[in-house]
Amino acid sequence: MRIWFFSFILVAAAIIQPAFPEQLKILHIGPDFPLVVMVMANLYLEGGWCLFFSLCAGISKDIWGAETFGVNMFLFPLWGIAIRELSKKIALDSRLLQVALISVIVILHNIMIRLTFFYSGVNGAWGAFLLSSLIASIYTSVVSWAVFKIIDRYQIFKIGQ
Repeated sequence: MRIWFFSFILVAAAIIQPAFPEQLKILHIGPDFPLVVMVMANLYLEGGWCLFFSLCAGISKDIWGAETFGVNMFLFPLWGIAIRELSKKIALDSRLLQVALISVIVILHNIMIRLTFFYSGVNGAWGAFLLSSLIASIYTSVVSWAVFKIIDRYQIFKIGQ
């Protein structure tokens, strides 16, 4: 059941990400839905499925994103591995920790994307980049908090179930 649920959520995130209404964006920055799905998959799924959904989320973001193609496809599984290793050291069963984890990953992911732009010759204002990374991190965290509240309210699944 979890595999079907995550397949549905991933398809929904892949559709919502590019179609997110401009009126709901803050300074033209929307939440990172594929990243939320990737983190959720690594929190709730076992074995190779979490890496599979991480890769699929990265591919969906690469298809619709403006970044260099393949960067998300490479980084999302690495974030998934990092989450799995971190969850062995720290119990990530608190919603606050999960939202904080998403926030940190969004900032680090944006820094990695910025570095790929920098090394490919695209240069821009670092201040605007840091501001957009902070806004994206906060916005994605708020959206993920709402998603986790829906999961808790309807008891879709619990960690370790």
